Amino acid sequence: MPRSHSKLGQLAIIVLCAIVVWLVYKMPTPTSISQPLPVPELLPSSDTKPSWDGAFPFLVIRFAHHDPKHYRFEIEISSIKPTVRHETAVNEFQVDLHSGLFVLRQTDLFVPDLMPLVLTRTYRPWFLFTRAFGVGANHPYDICPTGTRFPYTYQDLHLEDEWPIHFPRISKGTGYADAVFRHSETSSEFFGARDAWNGNGWTLDFLDGRRFLFPEAYNARSFAQGAATDMSDSAPDA
Repeated sequence: MPRSHSKLGQLAIIVLCAIVVWLVYKMPTPTSISQPLPVPELLPSSDTKPSWDGAFPFLVIRFAHHDPKHYRFEIEISSIKPTVRHETAVNEFQVDLHSGLFVLRQTDLFVPDLMPLVLTRTYRPWFLFTRAFGVGANHPYDICPTGTRFPYTYQDLHLEDEWPIHFPRISKGTGYADAVFRHSETSSEFFGARDAWNGNGWTLDFLDGRRFLFPEAYNARSFAQGAATDMSDSAPDA
């Protein structure tokens, strides 16, 4: 019996080592500048925009008057679409009427420009994970793509309020180097946007010319480690 247990232990160690080697071999690795990237072969896809723009009805409550002695609020029902454009300062409560989700948004810093610099705190109760500002609290720049591995079949771009934008794979293959993901579920600003491996991370290109760069974050343990390192507009100086 001891010999049998010994052989089983050796076999388990061999299998474990083989799995580790396979995972290391398969994980994304930076590509040398001199090494050309494979040209992905795209699958057929439709360029017809869907009728739904991705919006949901929200109850929005915002401050209309900031005098501490005379607080006044504006209340309305708004149709809100997912976006990565933040072009105004906000101070409001939002309630998603299709799910009951409560979201607080408050802008601490707003610098107007062609592509404004906006630091807006977003807070979601009952969200148990830690983001840039703590548990359930985030800002617009801590957005990160996640998805499946082995095979690489889709990516989800998680916005600051955890709203996921779905990007199914539209290229042949199962690996990361030849992967191209595209959003086609809504007619929002994300329609037609593509995310693809660039040799050192992921490049997300929008139809309007905007481009976000995300790092290789295979071993990341937080969204901050996989968040965008560069956000540029379609204008040459943005």
